[in-house]
Amino acid sequence: MLDIDHCLNKPPNYFPCDRCAKACDRNAIIYTMMPKVIVRDVAAVIVSTGFELEKGDVLGEYGYGRYMDVVTSMEFERLVNASGPSSGVVVKPSTGEEPENVLLVSCVGSRNNKHNDYCSGFCCTYLLKQGIYAKVLHGIKNVTIMYMNDVRTYGKGFEGFFDRALKEGINIVWGRPEILGERNGKIIVRFEDTRNKKVAVNEYDMVVLAPSAKPVNDMSKLSKILSISLDRVGFVRTDPTNPTLTTRPGIFVAGSASGPRDISESVVTGLASAIQAIRYASPGVIEEEKYEETIEPYPIRVGVFVCHCGTNIAGVADVPALVEAAKQMPDVVHAEDLQFACAKSSLDRITEVIKEKKLNRVVVASCSPVTHLRFFQDAARRAGLNPYLVEMTNIRNLDTWVHNDRKIATEKAKDMIRMAVAKVHHMVPLQTIKLPVIKRALVVGCGPAGLAAATGLAGAGIETILVEKADECGGMLRRLNSLSLRVLKPENCLIGWLRRLERLVLSLCLALRLRMCLGSQVTSTWFSVMVLSLMWGP
Repeated sequence: MLDIDHCLNKPPNYFPCDRCAKACDRNAIIYTMMPKVIVRDVAAVIVSTGFELEKGDVLGEYGYGRYMDVVTSMEFERLVNASGPSSGVVVKPSTGEEPENVLLVSCVGSRNNKHNDYCSGFCCTYLLKQGIYAKVLHGIKNVTIMYMNDVRTYGKGFEGFFDRALKEGINIVWGRPEILGERNGKIIVRFEDTRNKKVAVNEYDMVVLAPSAKPVNDMSKLSKILSISLDRVGFVRTDPTNPTLTTRPGIFVAGSASGPRDISESVVTGLASAIQAIRYASPGVIEEEKYEETIEPYPIRVGVFVCHCGTNIAGVADVPALVEAAKQMPDVVHAEDLQFACAKSSLDRITEVIKEKKLNRVVVASCSPVTHLRFFQDAARRAGLNPYLVEMTNIRNLDTWVHNDRKIATEKAKDMIRMAVAKVHHMVPLQTIKLPVIKRALVVGCGPAGLAAATGLAGAGIETILVEKADECGGMLRRLNSLSLRVLKPENCLIGWLRRLERLVLSLCLALRLRMCLGSQVTSTWFSVMVLSLMWGP
């Protein structure tokens, strides 16, 4: 549906045309589409509306909108992306030339009493990522990141990002910039170096601003519809001891709807919200879509698909050379490259090629099979091919993320593809069998994490056994002094949260879905192995 507010031909200078529809290769623009109201009965609600970036006057103070080469971090992300407007080449918007000197500025609108006094959380880390991309993958000579007075790279392994940035030669400075103007295609920036106690004036080809993360614009309207409370900033208010609980039972929150969160935090809160929402839903069955296998497994016809993965692979290895090398391998009848092999359009393309070329072995050279193999197996299944005739080789994690040398990375990727092609020659069609599963879980440890896991499992209808070697629950939480009582309100303190969890555990015990074993410990474990005897005919 076309949004007239974003149309370049909007009134009063309105000239009817269909240029946007023609330019959209996904057929996503439909002029006749009208808004629809959809009514559904639901057992629970998960609010996951994300966030918006600061804009307007805040960015204008840094020259955004006045100087073409002052861009936001989101715009810069599009430039470094292979599917972006410059096909992954970082260029100056004003001239289209590649910059040699780039400044990235943190906390634009964040930690500022004039605008937003809170920290946006993930900006420090993604600026380090963009700086490394600019320096290492795009060869920009001078990359500077300007922080206020500290770097907040909290999160497992994130401090290593900071160490890597320094190792790669990225310049880290501390201060607040003032954009003085533009001269000879350069952005003039003055700032006080707070660590060295001096004022400096430098020229940069590009300036990248990291805007603060804000609640979505209509969050207030949504909160009234759902009857949930917001905090003073406008994010969804949550229980201090459980970041997924809103002020209304049955409504949960995930991701940045309750405050700025990075991807890993968003995934964790999404999973936590989902398992809590299950308690409100009745058991259901998901019907698996069935496809008929129509493609014969012999004689072997191999198809190879090489993923650019944005710049993750194509930024280091020579993807066209990989495709040409694959075409020369035994029984390979088709090879091509895809920008993002896991995108729906690419998966549809793989399905189409399997049908058209009658491929009965498929090799995908891309990222991790742990996370993505099932997508390519489904694409094969839709084409009528047994999904167990699909092989992935991880030329991203095991190659281009390891080697910076283009020649070495390309040759290694060729070898990895060659090994995968050799492997699929020995693959045979397999069938999935379903075995009964005992729906019983054992949780070892009755601290806060163990209690949360046990109540989540039991609440989802799974018989749960909770084992704790001590005579009471709580773990290390019970050893805390009264500091938590002074920091948080009594009704929201950690001990109060522990008591609420214990009451929930008691109710689940009474419902016979949870069994507690205090003063107990696991002494040994063993696993039963079922051996299936397959009778083969002559």
